[in-house]
Amino acid sequence: MLGEGRVIPDPVRRILARGGISHLFAISGLHLGMIALLGYRLLLRIYCRFPRFLNWQPPQRVLPLMLLPLLFGYLLLTGDAVSTRRAFALAFLGAVFLCWRYYVNPLLLLASLALLSLQINPLLLWQAGWQLSFAGAAGILFWRPLWQKKGNNLPVCLRYPLQLFVVTFAAMLATLPLVLMNFHLFAPIGVIANLICVPIVTLLALPSGFSGLLFSPFFPWLANLLFQWCGLLLEFVLSLANWLVTLPGLGGSYYFLSYWQYLSVGLMVLSLLLTVQLTKQATSWVVTTCFIVALVSWQFPLSQSSPVSLTMFSVGQSESMLLQNNNDQAILIDGGGFYSDRFDVGERLLAPAFGRLGVTEFVAVVLTHDDLDHRKGLVFVLDNFPVQEFWIGNSFSELHYSLQEVLLKNAIPVKVVPLGWSAISFWNSADLKIFNGTTPDSSKNDSSLVIHLSHDSEESLLLTGDLEESGVLNLLAAGLPGPVSLLKLPHHGSRFSATDRLVDQLSPEFCLVSAGHQNRYKLPAKQVVDYLKERDIPLYRTDLSGTLRAQLSEQGWQVKQWQRGLFR
Repeated sequence: MLGEGRVIPDPVRRILARGGISHLFAISGLHLGMIALLGYRLLLRIYCRFPRFLNWQPPQRVLPLMLLPLLFGYLLLTGDAVSTRRAFALAFLGAVFLCWRYYVNPLLLLASLALLSLQINPLLLWQAGWQLSFAGAAGILFWRPLWQKKGNNLPVCLRYPLQLFVVTFAAMLATLPLVLMNFHLFAPIGVIANLICVPIVTLLALPSGFSGLLFSPFFPWLANLLFQWCGLLLEFVLSLANWLVTLPGLGGSYYFLSYWQYLSVGLMVLSLLLTVQLTKQATSWVVTTCFIVALVSWQFPLSQSSPVSLTMFSVGQSESMLLQNNNDQAILIDGGGFYSDRFDVGERLLAPAFGRLGVTEFVAVVLTHDDLDHRKGLVFVLDNFPVQEFWIGNSFSELHYSLQEVLLKNAIPVKVVPLGWSAISFWNSADLKIFNGTTPDSSKNDSSLVIHLSHDSEESLLLTGDLEESGVLNLLAAGLPGPVSLLKLPHHGSRFSATDRLVDQLSPEFCLVSAGHQNRYKLPAKQVVDYLKERDIPLYRTDLSGTLRAQLSEQGWQVKQWQRGLFR
């Protein structure tokens, strides 16, 4: 009731999201609308008992203005969220226009309010809450003629559920492209869940909670009973959502799409929303045009043009890289990861990036070594993408329990890389080898798997994991399959990784390093950066440039910032 949504545990939050009813557990325009409705009904009964008031002004002109202080108080009480601010602004303008008897098209009013808010704070455009709030309201208003007029001749017991279904479907349809872009989650059960849960929350839980807020300063025992009743209702809604998402094919699923595919979804949604506003002839033309453009956009090719490419994702003070070829094969090396549990690198950074790159499955996922900053983001990837093999340097029993669970759950084959160099036969472009230099006294970092790729005798790359000095010397002693023109610095550019010995022997043309912006470890180390400058070897850093993409061309390796440092 006070908008403290952060106290909801993550497992509960995921159930609500997959059931499509997260908005019922967050302070939104729905709450403000319910307060306005209940307050208006109460004031109307009082107002109509006094003929002098009725002779003075009709209630429709006066009561909305009288409700504004109550709505404003609730807006401040719940933290001035974007959605409630939008709802209050619409209520304020609507009350003023009703008082003036001035008619304004609701869609134009909503669009004007959106433009005004962006004039005040342009960065709102990139906030998911602002996008979803205005899109949901716009969808409902687009289909207003449908839910206001259809079914008026039906009994109340049928008319209200029908109107609720149309309103819910319109809001879900309008927000679908934005939900996919921001959260990558589609919950088909949402329409059914909302038909059941919205009446329970709006007609029972919210009035009980609002009454509890009103009585809490004066009658704490009564407020406590009301809050308990509200809590029981919400527990029932949560249990129902938990059951609905288990139904086959109806629980929410993740989709990671390209920009062209998001455009395709947006065009189809726009055409459906406009059908109610346009004539039949115009509807046919608009729907046909949008369908053709959407189909072309969905099929827009995203295949890899370069024979080999390496994408080093900007994942803070951690590491994750993607190796691709022009045969639509992809290998993910490490998955990054933060110490905080509030941000999943795999879900929030890597998976959306895979969608942009057109990657839908992996021939292999490689864990160079089992450290949190290389392992944690892999859990989501392994759980939501097809993976043919998972490679590690040590035994399965030594893996972190989170990886063991997801590998067993999805029946992903685990391959332990043998000691020394091993050729990877299924890679259809270039010569790919992997090295396991683990010794009985190796530290976890020095047990990192090393990958060497050679496209021809001159252009090649070496990915060194988090090797420290002992591991680097072990690698050099074992020998390399060929020269190296592109080198990934070991251990995020640490000064304790014998980088000078590695660079002196390999003489690479370029170096890459993954590091967090202004990280507390001060990596890459100043000594390493200065050494590479002395050798006149360019160093590309994710902490300064964001995500990096190295592609092989006729001129050799071309390293550049990917999409202006997106996903940094």
